[in-house]
Amino acid sequence: MGDAPAVHLPAIRDAIRQAIGEPATSLPEATDAIVDAVLRLWPTEWMTCIAKSRSFNAGADAFHVCELVRARALEYLEWRYGTTGNVRLAIQILLGHVVDEVAMFWLESPRHRNAMRQAIAAARKT
Repeated sequence: MGDAPAVHLPAIRDAIRQAIGEPATSLPEATDAIVDAVLRLWPTEWMTCIAKSRSFNAGADAFHVCELVRARALEYLEWRYGTTGNVRLAIQILLGHVVDEVAMFWLESPRHRNAMRQAIAAARKT
């Protein structure tokens, strides 16, 4: 798993909590675990996707990365919290919101956009 930008974690967590509201589920304590899982997975999957991409398309690539991150995080979270009906549904809904928020953060952050451009340029040179 890649490292999430530790400096931004509290701010991202707060922004995501605001965006999704306090989850109306039996798993409010799962929110931080979900955010952390997604933030650890996202940079690695994003850079892997860019490195493999012949023609970079931010929207399509972000969608693809979201799907990969969602699937990998769901495996971990189901293992940690269980897979029974309501628990599984709550995790899936919350995970979807978190992945979308993290994707928007990565796409809208100038710092990360510059890092993506550099990664694309480096990938194309090899």
